[in-house]
Amino acid sequence: MKLESAGLSELMLQLAARLYGEKRFRRRKLMDATEAEVRRLGFWTEEDDVLASSVGIKSRGLATIDFRFSDLARVGSLVSDSRDSWRMSANDLLRISTKAQASAATSRSEDQPQQISEILSAIRPKAKSLVYDLVTQAGVDTSDWANYRRPESPASNPKYCYNWSFEGSDRVVVCLWFDEMKTDNGVVYQRLNYRDISASPRHFSPNQRKRAADMDHAIQSALIHRLPIRVVVVDGSRRNDSDDESRSHVERRMLDPVPWHVASYADDGQCRLQRGPWSARLETFTSADIAAAGTFAEGAKIEITAQVRERCQRLRDLARSHFANRSPDGRLHCAACNWAAPISLNLSGPIVEIHHGVNISTYPSDGKALAFEEAVKRLTPLCPNCHRVLHAKADGGSFTLEELKLGMGTQDRIASG
Repeated sequence: MKLESAGLSELMLQLAARLYGEKRFRRRKLMDATEAEVRRLGFWTEEDDVLASSVGIKSRGLATIDFRFSDLARVGSLVSDSRDSWRMSANDLLRISTKAQASAATSRSEDQPQQISEILSAIRPKAKSLVYDLVTQAGVDTSDWANYRRPESPASNPKYCYNWSFEGSDRVVVCLWFDEMKTDNGVVYQRLNYRDISASPRHFSPNQRKRAADMDHAIQSALIHRLPIRVVVVDGSRRNDSDDESRSHVERRMLDPVPWHVASYADDGQCRLQRGPWSARLETFTSADIAAAGTFAEGAKIEITAQVRERCQRLRDLARSHFANRSPDGRLHCAACNWAAPISLNLSGPIVEIHHGVNISTYPSDGKALAFEEAVKRLTPLCPNCHRVLHAKADGGSFTLEELKLGMGTQDRIASG
């Protein structure tokens, strides 16, 4: 989990204050809400979904949240009056509430509320239009919607009408909740990670995960092909997961007249969609623009304190030599596409990388001693391109070498060459 213990504990208290206030709650309810929030913020990792054998059927991530809950109970921040009935301590509830009010006041002051209100109010839906009509209005072909048992009512086709995204040949349509839209210097945006939802079988139904995967695919398509994103703005109440006691209820919909684009997309699926068209690929500046920018500070030293897990560089070097010595020409080749660095160039170092088949976070905190014969079985030489593709699986995992070669069409060529 990409969140320190103190940060996780504070997040849990903030959720307890926001969701329950002075009311009592069950331990598991707060734990589940914390997991959903950690996932939404992008702090949940692939290892957090692995079952923790030491704590029954809990995942490692949920076990971490469980431990933090116990710590908060031990220091008196969470108080139990009876069996599985919890509440926040009065002091912590007051502290969190005061902090939230101060933060809200600062945010209102900094964000120029009048301007933000005008920007967002312009795209807040006023009526409940049909998804079918809005997707058609956005320019995506909806002719196939009539291909079901009630062709006279294409808008009711369950194959399409509940979807969160729709892909056309030259554009993408996505549904975004109005309440999750934010502004930054007058620009409307929304942060989201639908890949996390698609990979969360415990919190979301199969249909939800399928729609989330389709949504992530649509966003990636828009990013790769620089397609405009037409946004159906949805207003109402949204449930956080399949265990939420409330259900999503759409009250209004509208098609934003302004196209959106993918402002950023991280390897873990966390992305930012931003209102406004794609910018030109190359920005042009006049001499006056450059002069007005003044000077640019580069190379300044900053101090960073962090704990990271370390791969063994000596093992990498020995593995490169091991694989090179076993190739017909004595060069280090990519196991997926067979590429090797050209010998005619005077390179500063090896280009082919070493892929580790076992995630580093699964090892003990003090590392694990492995003999070379055992360690090299977990390693694979890959060129930078293939290495990047191998780790880019849509569900957040990694492809196997066989899947990678098959998908790239190199399996037969490498076998025969």
